[in-house]
Amino acid sequence: MMPLKAHKAWFSRGMEVPQHLAYIEWFTPFTSLRPGRNHGMYKVSRSMKHGKQQASVVPVSLIRQSVHLIPAFGPLAPPEWKSSSVLELCSNFFVNSFSDRFCYSTLF
Repeated sequence: MMPLKAHKAWFSRGMEVPQHLAYIEWFTPFTSLRPGRNHGMYKVSRSMKHGKQQASVVPVSLIRQSVHLIPAFGPLAPPEWKSSSVLELCSNFFVNSFSDRFCYSTLF
């Protein structure tokens, strides 16, 4: 739930206020119309403006699907990349089109 102070700052009186919000970091459109030859995945990069990552806060109801990102690196991953920090340290990713998160939700 959003604090009342934030409601007043972001939404005018009488405006419908979303109950749940999500923080979204934006990425570029696919860098090519064709997926990579060896793996079949599309490459994306962080969407930057004036050196800053583009991000938004949006109502959760507008989210249609999440994606699984795989860091793009050469023959070896940098040793400083950890599972907790790789999304911040890496700037290029492949969109994993082989992972379907919805399939797992149907198992229960």
